[in-house]
Amino acid sequence: MRIVFINLHCNSFILRPLRYILTGRPSTYKHFFLLKYLIDEKKDWAVYINDKGSSIGKLCGFRFLKWAFVLECYICLLLNGINPFKARVITDEGKLRESDVLLAYIHYPNDLHNLKNLKGKKLLHMNHFYARLGIGVNAKMIEDADIDYFVSEADLSKNSKFFNKYFGRYNKKVLLLPYVFQERFKNAKPFPQRKNLAVATGTLARIERSKDLYDFFNIETLHPMRLAIYDNKRTLSNEVDSYIADYYEDVPPDVVSPGNRSFWSRLKKRFVMYFVMGHQKKYRSFNIVDKYNEYKMSVVPEEIIGLPAIGFVESMACGCAYIGIDDPMYRDIGLIPGKHYIAYDNTLEGLRKVIAFYQNEPYKLQMIAETGCSYVREHFNGGSAAGRFYSELTRLL
Repeated sequence: MRIVFINLHCNSFILRPLRYILTGRPSTYKHFFLLKYLIDEKKDWAVYINDKGSSIGKLCGFRFLKWAFVLECYICLLLNGINPFKARVITDEGKLRESDVLLAYIHYPNDLHNLKNLKGKKLLHMNHFYARLGIGVNAKMIEDADIDYFVSEADLSKNSKFFNKYFGRYNKKVLLLPYVFQERFKNAKPFPQRKNLAVATGTLARIERSKDLYDFFNIETLHPMRLAIYDNKRTLSNEVDSYIADYYEDVPPDVVSPGNRSFWSRLKKRFVMYFVMGHQKKYRSFNIVDKYNEYKMSVVPEEIIGLPAIGFVESMACGCAYIGIDDPMYRDIGLIPGKHYIAYDNTLEGLRKVIAFYQNEPYKLQMIAETGCSYVREHFNGGSAAGRFYSELTRLL
């Protein structure tokens, strides 16, 4: 079995694409651990570059020739600390095998280009799957891709009405690839010495670009509880220190609002899109590991579409007692409310009540924090999570 990443060098979930490097934009590296596992364990893997496999083509306003895509891929791998000469890069679809496992991401519409005609089993990762209709991916592209399995941090068929409305008819199994913590997330400060408050983190994402998502939920954010905490920061001061930040915090309001479509307005919007949007300099100005180690509790509200945030595993790895909803997204990966984390009813008042309760129950709070931290560090480190995913693929395919 060979894992084949579609346009790996364009995927900011795994690497830092060349476009991001050129514009100074950071990457999340949320799924780098899977690539690292394949390299460290000497598993067979490759990169397939299709006819739209460039991260800088959009930046420059045109598409390059295939040889330039390959060059970009090699440069990207090199700049991300991966020996490009040990990577198998494929541009000829005829060199793919029936035994290959092709991994594409719904967040990147170019991954789905001509996917149906490629040999191998097709996996579609659903991270930020609201983008199906919001950022270039449409229903026909999904149908044409002939996907064999979905991949996600949670079994969306169990816990997401939105997913089932738009994707349930495909009747495809959802394979679990949970978030992991990076090595820098350490449990460094003794629990009794921490602030007896919850720290709230995460990016507040707007969804005005996805009409279907807006029509389904009738809200303008992917994270309603983050918005509630963001808007009530002062009134929550006895329970929560909020560091939640708007995704557009650095962006001038006139850039994201509809209206002016003059040449200079469009030029300004393109500049902001590549050089400002998503950089979040204020939110990234503090050390998130140190911040988690300052607090006894953490809350990183989930996406309304049925997915957790990576902050839950990162904060738990730092020794925080995590506060989240009682939902299959956590139970499916082994987390038990009251044992590994604190459950609440996904309301602002409910959040305040559970925090106030555990502020006066230091022993119970510490037990949950320690049990959760141990579980996460054992099961959600990169090697462990990637190994389970690889074993599941081997069993299925």
